[in-house]
Amino acid sequence: MSPVIGLDLGLTTNPQAYNYAYIAAFGRYYYVSNWEYSGRLWWASLAVDVLATYNTQIINSTDYITRAGTGYDGDIIDTMYPAIGRKQYDRFYLDGSSTLAKQMWKHDIDDGFYVVGIINNDEDSVGAVSYYIMQAGQFMDLKAALLTDTGWTDISTTNPDLGDTLYRSIFNPYQYITTINWFPFSITLPSNKFTFVTTLNVGWWTLNVSAYRMESDGYCITLLTNNGYNHQFTIPNHPQAFDRGDFLNTSPYSNYKILFPPFGEIELDGSLIAGAHWIPTGSDSWPQYKLDLLLDIFVDLISGVGTLGIYVPTRESGGNISVNLSYHTAQVAIPIQMAQISVGDIGGYMAKSAIGKFVDQFSWNLNEARVNTASAIGDGLLGSTPQLSTIGQNGNMSVYNIEPTLMISWAILVNDAMQDKGRPVCKYDRLGNYTGAYVQTSGAHVEIAGYDAEISMINSLLDGGIYLE
Repeated sequence: MSPVIGLDLGLTTNPQAYNYAYIAAFGRYYYVSNWEYSGRLWWASLAVDVLATYNTQIINSTDYITRAGTGYDGDIIDTMYPAIGRKQYDRFYLDGSSTLAKQMWKHDIDDGFYVVGIINNDEDSVGAVSYYIMQAGQFMDLKAALLTDTGWTDISTTNPDLGDTLYRSIFNPYQYITTINWFPFSITLPSNKFTFVTTLNVGWWTLNVSAYRMESDGYCITLLTNNGYNHQFTIPNHPQAFDRGDFLNTSPYSNYKILFPPFGEIELDGSLIAGAHWIPTGSDSWPQYKLDLLLDIFVDLISGVGTLGIYVPTRESGGNISVNLSYHTAQVAIPIQMAQISVGDIGGYMAKSAIGKFVDQFSWNLNEARVNTASAIGDGLLGSTPQLSTIGQNGNMSVYNIEPTLMISWAILVNDAMQDKGRPVCKYDRLGNYTGAYVQTSGAHVEIAGYDAEISMINSLLDGGIYLE
């Protein structure tokens, strides 16, 4: 393996310019490590070049290749090269537009629509409550019908001695209204799920107010795709991903965060994004890829709760099938406060009623006593301090002024060294598929017809990484 060969070249020849040799009798290539002149001979100290000597056996060997300068797998995370200290940032809007909040979310209470829950015996009720969609004008009509007068309750017919003023103080016109939610967007109402009605049943009574009654299968709607709103983020890949690999589209090299009120800030799983179906774009001189993240909002019209679904098209399906990336739930509807003015001491009314009945027994003129007693009761109640009774509280509209935004931060890697370090391969393969480039193996076991020391040297060199001729 390390012979010393004497050559008669004479004193006029200096062979030190020669550093490589092949000895056909040995069938081996050698490095010349030293020349020495002694006894009228030039002596060459040689060391076998096992890679050149056994090149055919090496390139025909199959081993586990960890890194190579060609044929690498860009999906494998490569921690060989560190990132520089600063990051790049960018932000993107739905369908590239920064006006979704103006397009979809309404900021005026006269826009959007109301969902009102009313206790009655209508069809398709949930328990004892039926739900109706009302535009702003219809809701104003309902409010006016409930609060303008008490005629709709037939109080003047059934209780002629109890005037409107007294009746308003003890009767809550909203007691049959269970919920009022305002939804800050517009929707198309399919006729098979919402029935237009010209009258509303409120408790025992009927009001001449129009609305859209929800059918049993109309309680949940799909907001974005079914109503013509923008519903996707189109984003570019990591600036170095085309050259260095798709692994740069995942964390910690790429971090994705969606800000989508009222659902808050949403961190996305970069591993699913990296493995998605990226669409080629750009030019040959500056090739890039883009990804369409799909979104939709599913809204429960009864509770006002919405669920934001984020989906990513899969690479395996060629982008034809999308899988869920994330689900997030939030209150989409804004609750509207209900109120009434009532007296503070209904117990006093009951006490005065009892007193009135007691006095009534001792009145010589029962009819007169009954009228006088009723008048006394009315005066007493009207003299009590009125109180404002409220149910629920008004919600917050401010979040709907914030644009849904996707924010990305990219970590930028230092320059690579393909000729000395390569990139990940991580699979068993024929070494001959990687000639003319750097290659590194793990646990190499090349079989040759040579000495054990030569076999050990070859395997050690491969595991350390070599340039394979």
